[in-house]
Amino acid sequence: MKQIRIFIGVVEVAGYYGNLAFALRERGYSVTVVGAASHVFEYKSNSNENPFIIRLYDKLLKASALKQLTNKRAISHQIKKKIFAFLTRLLKLVLFLWVTPSHDVFIFGFGSSFLPGNLDLPILKFINKKIICNIAHGSEARPPYINGAYVNNLSNPITKDEISLIKTLSKTTKRRCSTIEKYADIVIGAPLTSHFLEKPFINIFHLGLIFRELSADNIENDNQALNVRILHCPSNPTVKGTLLIRHVIKSLKNKGHKIDFIELINKPNSTVIEELNICDFVVDQAYSDFPLPGFATEAAWFAKPSVVGGYGWHALQQLIPDKVFPPSHICHPNDLETAVETLIIDKEYRINLGKQAQNFVKSNWSIQTCTDRYLQLIDGYIPEDWWSTPCQIPYLHGCGISESTLLEVFPQLLQAGEDILQIKDKPSLTKMFIKLCIPEPNK
Repeated sequence: MKQIRIFIGVVEVAGYYGNLAFALRERGYSVTVVGAASHVFEYKSNSNENPFIIRLYDKLLKASALKQLTNKRAISHQIKKKIFAFLTRLLKLVLFLWVTPSHDVFIFGFGSSFLPGNLDLPILKFINKKIICNIAHGSEARPPYINGAYVNNLSNPITKDEISLIKTLSKTTKRRCSTIEKYADIVIGAPLTSHFLEKPFINIFHLGLIFRELSADNIENDNQALNVRILHCPSNPTVKGTLLIRHVIKSLKNKGHKIDFIELINKPNSTVIEELNICDFVVDQAYSDFPLPGFATEAAWFAKPSVVGGYGWHALQQLIPDKVFPPSHICHPNDLETAVETLIIDKEYRINLGKQAQNFVKSNWSIQTCTDRYLQLIDGYIPEDWWSTPCQIPYLHGCGISESTLLEVFPQLLQAGEDILQIKDKPSLTKMFIKLCIPEPNK
């Protein structure tokens, strides 16, 4: 029987796809991975022996990403950004023509594929290629109007151009989701970010976040200092709620708690790993829609517990079973200070929660276990309880945005009409969003 060849690309998300490729190769599969060496935070990619065209693409993609992260307004900088973006798109086309004839399964991450607008997906579908699209990482599927990466940058009051931009982004994201679920054999989504999907999808919690095992066997921190060492590593401080987290730490210090607060912004993954070895616990973010995000998952491998703030925990607990709900100290953003203080004061609880998190990722989210589940997707042996239905999602708060900001912004966005929501197929959810604009009656 012919062995299948697997393509993985065309972007990297926190080492996820490089690790998947590594594990599949360990199983003896022929795997081509594109984009795994391009992450700006320098995750290990295990792809040093890639063909020249892939190495060139990875370098271009990384250079393009670095240019996008830089906000220089000089004309020369803007020209370079456009050149890198154009060359990256051109090389994607070359890669598409090169790998398509020889590969059987295509695993795409973060809503990406070879051609703009995912125009390659219907072609791959037509020639009977197996397509698996993972859109569970966040912004590739999350509605822009509840995405802090966009909403936090809006003016107050919001301008007509900004409302038009959010509407355009919503339509683009909806179109991406519609194209993917129309042509992909398998769509992987996250329950609290899948508002735009209309068909059942594979719940990411049943697959897990793929990380190669990073931790040593020691559970307790060897650091004998009196201060509690707290680590925060925001990739985007605004979205992660870093200002609120700083305020919480300052308040706790004023209460007399002895804290060493370590904040790493845009540092290589190797630096983050060094700090994870010596911290007591981490504060991941204040406004999350995932109880154990990527950084918190890394911390779990070191038996370091995480505090994760967010608004959707009750809704999420109704959507996924306890056995796949990852252990972290989840809390409402208003209770973030109490949550952090609990882990400072109660050392026994802190250590036990770290052990629970480590045991969970070792048993449920190990690279071997997650790879087995991807192979189940490829082979078509999918348990019934892995599926989720989009119409079950009753979540309004999104990610990276405070409730107060949402309540201030949303009525202004709805000036563009209900079409900005792009959820006509979910009338009950539409009503819930509109209700956000209705002030509570005075009691």
